[in-house]
Amino acid sequence: MLDFSKPMQTREGRPARFIGRGFWNGPGCGPLLFAVDCDGVERLAFREEDGRYPKCYRGGEEQSMWDIVNVGPDVVVIVLGGNAHVAQMILGMSVEIRDYDVEAFSEHPENGILRDNHGRLYQCSHYSCS
Repeated sequence: MLDFSKPMQTREGRPARFIGRGFWNGPGCGPLLFAVDCDGVERLAFREEDGRYPKCYRGGEEQSMWDIVNVGPDVVVIVLGGNAHVAQMILGMSVEIRDYDVEAFSEHPENGILRDNHGRLYQCSHYSCS
């Protein structure tokens, strides 16, 4: 269940601002209304009582990248100048950061250069907190 006193975002990390409840925008859409930041422009977004993307649009998926969730302090990744660093994690969590800016390097696991499912080269860094 959403805690409306805490910051919220979509599952993919777009900031969301709660506007109110009791709205209706057709079958399966609502009753919660949010303003979701889409690259600097807030767009209205109707969600179910638990913050989930309306089932009529979600299809058979249990979760959607458009679900509204509370922002958690679980992981803080800082990206500055193209470099990513993990600054904060909770115990028992692990994070993988994939850097796709590796075109000049040759593909070889010893160099840390791997190939993803789409054939793109990347360098992988793992962080864990135990």
